[in-house]
Amino acid sequence: MQSCDLVASITAVACAISKCSTNEELLVLVSAFGQLSDTLNTIRLQNEFLLNLEKKQKEAEDVNNCTKEKTTPNNSSEEMNVENNNEEVFKESETENMQNLTNETNTEE
Repeated sequence: MQSCDLVASITAVACAISKCSTNEELLVLVSAFGQLSDTLNTIRLQNEFLLNLEKKQKEAEDVNNCTKEKTTPNNSSEEMNVENNNEEVFKESETENMQNLTNETNTEE
């Protein structure tokens, strides 16, 4: 249906309704159709809002998945290097503690 056809149809319906309705009835119909228009707009806007929200959530999930892939070690050698480094730090600390105890014992004698 072309836009002019739609406008002409609505005008024809409005004229037909006005011919068989009182002014009070027309006021009620105007109010009812106004509410119908507002409600349909609210539904349309809510649907659009929900679609945009879903898109944003999907984009955020995609970004999170991409970030996780980049930060996750991709081979076991990286994990082993971290473990080895932690063991070396612990051994150095243990050695220092032993030396301090030895020095304290020698000082007391």
